[in-house]
Amino acid sequence: MKKIWISAVAGVALMGTGLATAAPITLEWDGFTHAEAGDAGYVNGGISGAGGVSAGAFRFNVVSGGDHWTVNDIIDAFCVDINKTLNTSGLISYELKTAESYFSDFYTSTDLEDIDRLYGNEAAGVVDGQSSASFQLALWEIINEDDNNEYDLEADSFSASGFGQALTDGTIWLGGLDGTATAGYEFYVLDSEDSQDLLIVNPTPTVVPEPGTLALVGLGLVGLALRRKQA
Repeated sequence: MKKIWISAVAGVALMGTGLATAAPITLEWDGFTHAEAGDAGYVNGGISGAGGVSAGAFRFNVVSGGDHWTVNDIIDAFCVDINKTLNTSGLISYELKTAESYFSDFYTSTDLEDIDRLYGNEAAGVVDGQSSASFQLALWEIINEDDNNEYDLEADSFSASGFGQALTDGTIWLGGLDGTATAGYEFYVLDSEDSQDLLIVNPTPTVVPEPGTLALVGLGLVGLALRRKQA
């Protein structure tokens, strides 16, 4: 069994924001990434629009990987959609999309740049349920906060409560994004009609190709994919 942890998608070819293939990917929920003795792998609290949730990193077993994963690979991922309930009891079919295409109707370039900064600054420190909950909260804030508002995990368009130290740390991490250089990661989303959508990332900053050349990105699939579960 191969674990995909902060790794990328092997053999993905990019042209603009489109992916070379669109073969469906089937995953099965396998619990919280950091669940082990003494650590549930998540922190409970409440968020606006979704009520009580368990925030933390998700783990999935690959049942069918399309052109990018093999059977029994493990993917760890974060949730990017607070409006869907995670399917924890059945097989889930996903379509792999670039983050630019997935967020095209409502994102700004600043949103993706701040997600990139968040990964660059904090992903290496996500090692347990509390830190993965902090990361998930910060990610939701970046995605769901109105463009005209400052990041504030306890007010405005997206707000959270009851997560204890995870909320405090997430707030500190968001405050550290200003003035931080972008790292240049490539982001992708696993999009499903039947479960929460998941963010995965190529952890190696992209080398910009010469003008007029195609960017063939061999992502060796990493998905620091962290997860979030709706109660």
